[in-house]
Amino acid sequence: MGDLDYRHLFAASPAPFLVVAPDAPRFTIREVNSAYLAATGRTRDALIGRGIFEAFPDNPDDADATGVANLRASLERALATKQPDVMPVQKYDIPRPGGGFEERWWDPVNTPVLNESGEVTTLIHHVTDVTSLRRTERALGESEARWREVFERMGEGFEIDEMILGPDGRVVDFHYVDVNAAWERQSGFPREMVIGRRATEVFPPEETAFWVPLFGQVAQTGEPAHIERYFPPAQRWLEVLAYRLEAGRVAVLLRDVTERHLAEDALRRSQAEAERQRRLYEAILNNTPDLAYIFDLGHRFIYANEGLLRTWGRSWDEAIGKTCLELGYPDWHAAVHDREIEQVIASRQPIRGQVPFTGTFGRRIYDYIFVPVLGADGQVEAVAGTTRDVTEQQQIEAALRESQARLTAALSAAKMASWRWDPVEDRIAFSATAPEVFGLLPGATLESSAAGQSLLHPEDAGRHRALVRDAAERGAAWHTEFRIIRPRDGKVAWLEERASAERDVTTGELRMTGLVWDITERKEAEERQRLLSREVDHRAKNALAVVQSALRLTRAEDLPSYVQAVTGRVSALARAQTLLAEDQWHGADLQALLEGELAPFIGADHRVVLDGPRVVVPAHAAQPIAMAVHELATNAVKYGALSVPSGRVTALWRLEGGPARTLYLRWTETGGPPVASPPSRHGFGSRVLEGTVRRQLGGTVSRVWEQAGLVCTIEVPLDRHAAALGAGSDVAAAD
Repeated sequence: MGDLDYRHLFAASPAPFLVVAPDAPRFTIREVNSAYLAATGRTRDALIGRGIFEAFPDNPDDADATGVANLRASLERALATKQPDVMPVQKYDIPRPGGGFEERWWDPVNTPVLNESGEVTTLIHHVTDVTSLRRTERALGESEARWREVFERMGEGFEIDEMILGPDGRVVDFHYVDVNAAWERQSGFPREMVIGRRATEVFPPEETAFWVPLFGQVAQTGEPAHIERYFPPAQRWLEVLAYRLEAGRVAVLLRDVTERHLAEDALRRSQAEAERQRRLYEAILNNTPDLAYIFDLGHRFIYANEGLLRTWGRSWDEAIGKTCLELGYPDWHAAVHDREIEQVIASRQPIRGQVPFTGTFGRRIYDYIFVPVLGADGQVEAVAGTTRDVTEQQQIEAALRESQARLTAALSAAKMASWRWDPVEDRIAFSATAPEVFGLLPGATLESSAAGQSLLHPEDAGRHRALVRDAAERGAAWHTEFRIIRPRDGKVAWLEERASAERDVTTGELRMTGLVWDITERKEAEERQRLLSREVDHRAKNALAVVQSALRLTRAEDLPSYVQAVTGRVSALARAQTLLAEDQWHGADLQALLEGELAPFIGADHRVVLDGPRVVVPAHAAQPIAMAVHELATNAVKYGALSVPSGRVTALWRLEGGPARTLYLRWTETGGPPVASPPSRHGFGSRVLEGTVRRQLGGTVSRVWEQAGLVCTIEVPLDRHAAALGAGSDVAAAD
């Protein structure tokens, strides 16, 4: 096999390659293969001899574009290290031949080519186009977000539970994986109280004793469970459908059926209030489709029309003279009618009710009335009744009530209102939740788009009116966010709105429908998040600057000593950071700072004495003071009072008033090695004291080496104005 023609291989390679000169920062394009030209839509003449960033600049319409900066940094790293540099996936738009830019995502690798002397002679830029993969990932993310929105907005409560098994493999508990907003409303428990927690940690034993075995059976057998049960913690009746989602997990659908149970109770109570005044022959209509009958005073049927006999599936002889119980009525049903008959007899008043009954036509819902039949003497001789099948009517009414209730509840819970607008007449009809969403005054309504637009914030009014006008003219949908000024309290609220258009198939007239909901809390949360991010960034930079200075200035005879010194100084910063975080960055307790640095020497032998009033050191001063105290403590342990068993340290402080609120801290060492004279040189600890106390905090520090030991006095103004004296400084000022 002869020598390979590498130039031919390079040109024919299906992988995109670009060869550039190591002439940073220009990086002139020397060679390009066909695959690269195909991937970028460029020609060879348009690239050879040009700088790579001249040929492929950032997209000027993308303010966040970083392709040029990232690629330049990678090429410079490869040039400096003489090693391949693998970049993460990059967004680097490329120019279109006809103008403008096309969005593209790349997976780049930059490899240096070295000569025999080890010098970089060429850089090979290899890319893989991953734009399609990126778009697919984005589409999947958007799809998941849409399904999550459905989960949150569905009217039924929904929970996902993961079973917890005992040593014997039986389900002993479960914890909540996720719940939706409707579940919160129906259970009465906020999601943050339950997600990730065990059921036995949230609900009382009498409830978990029922639900844990039920859900455990569903998880282990795969058989769904469908029940209705009163739920005391929420004081609601719930319809529950549980089914196995996957191994060890159960999905539970909750529907609030309290209203239905209350309605049934109300219907039963209404039986005692019914009034009927018809006599026997007027009450019975032989040709009516209703069921007609008569009870004697012993609760026995003495008459039943043909409709009732067919419902029972019995003949006249089989039915007449028997009670409800003898005719096969359920015990509870017969008992209800017995009580009602007695009530009619005693009160001489009709009674009406509604009850389910299973006969030859299956289970049906019947509306019935019992009326007293009075004799000539005014006494009750019998009780007559008529019954009508209202099954279909009940189903329709119940479905309408349930549908309306779900819609109203969902809109109210989501702070959302629906509307329908006739642009020609400028008539708009809002749902009942509109006054809450728009913050209207009591009794006020919005009956036209002009009325709604009158609430717009001045800065958003022009844009929103133009959007609505354009949509009405073109019959187009819209999705927008805008601010209003609520009439009820004069406050600004953020709203989000989606609208769609449809035309009447007969007249062709345009009708628009839409949803509008309150997103004020989301907007406020986003603003808080931005502020928090800036604050975290600021504090992190300060902390890193302090650590950088400590690392740069620490001196030691060997590596273990260096590690010990750096660790101690960083630990002092960490302890102060912890105290500040515990108080949400309002400040740190001075005594706690001191105890943190002197903890090993605080005990029964009284080697360390701390005395002073409670002082909360402001956040800007906590870490500098902690560093200063750490250096004093470190010096005392190495050379001063704490280096011998008989030594003592006394730290006394006081706080004086006035505009600056000055802290006075006196550090006194006694019983240590005798001090013949002040030290001849100042180390890092001395520079930290000067840098933190004087330059960073605008205070003063004095050190006196008495024969008994060091006496150090620190004065620090604690107010924010004093902190401004050191603005822009940090421990690095100790340099």
